[in-house]
Amino acid sequence: MKICLGTAQIGQTYGVTNTTSFPMSEVQGYFDMAYNDNIHYIDTASSYNSEKILGQINLNKNFKIISKILLF
Repeated sequence: MKICLGTAQIGQTYGVTNTTSFPMSEVQGYFDMAYNDNIHYIDTASSYNSEKILGQINLNKNFKIISKILLF
């Protein structure tokens, strides 16, 4: 079984009841901890702010990034 780390709440509030986003000061540790716990897949989408953030942090691990796009 594979587990994928969702990133919708990084850099934005996401969900009906959420009023805060994941703290930017903790993002690097979030990915380091996930990788150390054998979570090697990252889920993102072009509509999330997290794609920009993923490009700015040090993902020096062998993550596999899954990004969704909207086609018309």
